[in-house]
Amino acid sequence: MLFVVTCSYGDHAIADRDRLRGSHVEFLRNRVATGDVVACGRVDEDGESVGSVLIVSAPSAEAAGATLDDDPFATEGIFATRSVRAWSLAFGAERFER
Repeated sequence: MLFVVTCSYGDHAIADRDRLRGSHVEFLRNRVATGDVVACGRVDEDGESVGSVLIVSAPSAEAAGATLDDDPFATEGIFATRSVRAWSLAFGAERFER
């Protein structure tokens, strides 16, 4: 199953976010390599990065969230919010479907 995970950054976290970016990117690249994360990217608002959207392949919403629990942005409190919702692929990205 596929899940859309949306995360928003806390306002307080800008300096920590910059400090942790390398380990955060490495974490996500590893998850992409294993196929757990299908795609990911940041969300910008008025030229500022305010969060991220990830497509996660997992058997359940709980497992999708757990896939990201060890992300340095999660463990260090960079994410103010995180939501996990099932996503039904209709068309256009069939190569991502499992």
